[in-house]
Amino acid sequence: MLEDEVEVKIKKVVKDPKLSLKRFSQYTVATENGKTTILKGCKYPGDYVPRFYEMARKLVCDIFSANFDDHELYFEEFKKQAVVYRNEAKAFPTNKDDYKNRIRSANGLDAIVAMSMLLIPDTQ
Repeated sequence: MLEDEVEVKIKKVVKDPKLSLKRFSQYTVATENGKTTILKGCKYPGDYVPRFYEMARKLVCDIFSANFDDHELYFEEFKKQAVVYRNEAKAFPTNKDDYKNRIRSANGLDAIVAMSMLLIPDTQ
């Protein structure tokens, strides 16, 4: 009897992917090769995640995973949460991590809202 050799490809699934807001904002002005590099970097991230944007990163991942039909809802939620983070930050001294986490996450969410027209898919 002859045994058939079957090649099995194993697909790697990235659980809890890391989303870098800086790289995400660079995507819009990148060349085609640069865009590919950014997408691969987001799909297969390194271990480093900027700690002061962690709150915004988690929120963006959670909100985008909700798959709203109305894309404006994503950005409305980002605006609301940025205000919440800024208000929470007032309770902490400006030189502490709790303050920096909230302020920088709020700024990151504002940056995403500013790019909303570039991020909303064209349905024409």
